[in-house]
Amino acid sequence: MRKREYPASSLGSIKAYISLMTIRSERAASQIQRELAPILRSSVRDPQLADVVITRVTVSNDLRHARIYYALVKGVESEAEHVESTKGVEAAFTRAKGFIKFQLGKSLGLRVVPEIEFVLDVGYEEGMHILETISDIVSDNDGASE
Repeated sequence: MRKREYPASSLGSIKAYISLMTIRSERAASQIQRELAPILRSSVRDPQLADVVITRVTVSNDLRHARIYYALVKGVESEAEHVESTKGVEAAFTRAKGFIKFQLGKSLGLRVVPEIEFVLDVGYEEGMHILETISDIVSDNDGASE
């Protein structure tokens, strides 16, 4: 089977199209993240979502799917409490998903509102744990040097 060759002009236009779609999806992701904060703060009245921060949003190139990453701000004492609060937040997002999508549709001005999926951002929690560990080490070293 022969390899298909494209003229250089069409390859440039394909790359430009892909670049344009990437820019559009990044712009839509940042707009969704910006609009979600007031929706979660004032419109959604679920107390389990009060201690949630949206860390990032990714949107597919066709703007049909959005993945919303969140983290729990409030620290929990034990692993069991953490698992329980995570499950509670997941359930709260599931209950509020339709309302959040409706509110995003009103504020975004897109022809089609993306299907939204909420995902726990494990990297954020790991980063916070690393920062706490470094902080403990620094405070231990300061106490030992005095």
